[in-house]
Amino acid sequence: MRSREKLYKSIIKEYEDQNLLLGKILHEYIAQDLYAIQLTLQRYSIEQGHSLPIDQVKDIINGTIGKVQQMANDLLPVVLRDFGFQRAIEDLFLQYNGIKNEIQVEHSVNSLDFNFQFKLFQLVQFMLKACFITDDTCILVIKLVVNKDNLLLEMEGVSETYIREINNYNKENIKKLQDRVNLFEGTLDINTCSDRNKIVVIVKLN
Repeated sequence: MRSREKLYKSIIKEYEDQNLLLGKILHEYIAQDLYAIQLTLQRYSIEQGHSLPIDQVKDIINGTIGKVQQMANDLLPVVLRDFGFQRAIEDLFLQYNGIKNEIQVEHSVNSLDFNFQFKLFQLVQFMLKACFITDDTCILVIKLVVNKDNLLLEMEGVSETYIREINNYNKENIKKLQDRVNLFEGTLDINTCSDRNKIVVIVKLN
């Protein structure tokens, strides 16, 4: 059984390493080529006068650039690579506007190698997907604490209905989070506190 787990982990590690390489290629080559095409069309439009066919092509390229950027960032978060874990997490939480976020990252995380920081970053992503619903506007406070061994996510002010039905609302994403935690031989606890409208998620890594 242990040998099978070791095999699965090696396969997943190879898969994740390949994703990082693909992310780099998308960021540094394909996206740059698309930008170059976009600038060439823009310069041609200025020199020759705007024409509907060129504008249509530019619209298609703009849409493609957006998709490539999103895909590349999923594979290799540029903010994480260039500005570090704290900034990457802060930018991640900016997706949830109007929420007061308290983010605490222990200094030891900054000294970890990039691959491990990326794994922690992905875990935080999984935690948010498992516990957050975009149409629940009641959330008042989100608190995140990260160190190299544990992640703690507290969400306070969520609706009572959501607390009662969390497993039904986000069953698939909770399973994905659990699978990812299992990969690192960690433990996952999701606790709800209905009297305080609070959800607490704790991930402990071995």
